[in-house]
Amino acid sequence: MATYSTDLQTITLCDSGTFTEFTGYTSGAAPALSTENYIHNGSAVDQATGQATGQTVSIAFDYGSNITWTSGWVVIGWAKFDAPTSIQTWSTGGIRIGVGSALGNVSLYNALGSDFGDYPYGGWQCTAIDPQLTADQTVGSGSGGNYRYFGTVSYLTQKITKGSPNVIDAFRYGRGQIKAIGTSATFAGLASTNDATTARWGLFTDRGGVYRWKGLLSLGDTSNTVTFSDSNKSILIEDTPRVSSTFNKIEVVNSGSSVTWTSISISGVQTSITGSAPTSPGDFAMIDNATVTKSSCTFTDMGTFAYLSGLNSTGTTWRRCKQISVGTGNAPTMTTSLITGSTVAADTSALLWNCTQSPNGKLDGSTFVKGTNAHHAIEFGTNSPTSMTY
Repeated sequence: MATYSTDLQTITLCDSGTFTEFTGYTSGAAPALSTENYIHNGSAVDQATGQATGQTVSIAFDYGSNITWTSGWVVIGWAKFDAPTSIQTWSTGGIRIGVGSALGNVSLYNALGSDFGDYPYGGWQCTAIDPQLTADQTVGSGSGGNYRYFGTVSYLTQKITKGSPNVIDAFRYGRGQIKAIGTSATFAGLASTNDATTARWGLFTDRGGVYRWKGLLSLGDTSNTVTFSDSNKSILIEDTPRVSSTFNKIEVVNSGSSVTWTSISISGVQTSITGSAPTSPGDFAMIDNATVTKSSCTFTDMGTFAYLSGLNSTGTTWRRCKQISVGTGNAPTMTTSLITGSTVAADTSALLWNCTQSPNGKLDGSTFVKGTNAHHAIEFGTNSPTSMTY
């Protein structure tokens, strides 16, 4: 049977501990544990905001020491505001995640806003931020690369005098990996494990039959294979503007693994909340030469794809994606492909063929449609044979 796991480590699960406020953002009531308004494991931390308006309220947690950090890791946590139309937009800091070396030295990163994610409709949102990126706002001298205090700062457009609308739950840190190993792995299995109330990793969630994904999705690892087979599923890649470009990625690991997808649709966002292309559109890579079968799949507004000879793809569409590369040994099969609207730069190629084997019979029935930039359909790399049938 399949086993699903994550690398995320706990900052606070909001089940216990002492919560306070960041310096200068103390207009709300004292944050308190709540067993009535939570998403993870029976409790959260909420805060009444009373007469407060503007960027004046916060919830902060002291981890007790600085976390030893690895480049590429993220802080990932749950937050919400129960009057969702009463906070500022994402770009002006409706809710910012704070990471600090002290309560008065904090780096703040845009996380939620009245125009972002499920808002203005409200509800819990799980946000990932990379604290090594340039902050959207700095309190004092900022974190200085020392990560001990974690929480949120909210920016209210009007006072909310009833209830405790400012809420956080389950803050964690790590690469943001969700992994499947073993046999009979499926997307439903990933989501079921992720969405358990004792987990709530926020990496692969089921939203009424449509899955939302962020982070590193590993199919197999160096010591364990996976047999992953699924069909007729739709997956949306979350807009994650405050992470590194490689944060969202699917990788197939271990040459003994087998991945079979039929009519799987994975879609990113064409335009981020930032107004530009998404920071991490979502890549796919065969790390090892496993058996990967894709039939009638569709990939839209994604990043790069790296394939090896173990790929057998038929009738698959790559729409507005970055470069697809194949190589370096024998060629994969990619018949009846549609590669359309590639987002590669001018004078590069939608498909980089870097195989020692001729493409003869491997690309039959495929169609290439130019994107916005003047690029090539196919480029034959340095490993390609000097004489080949195409």
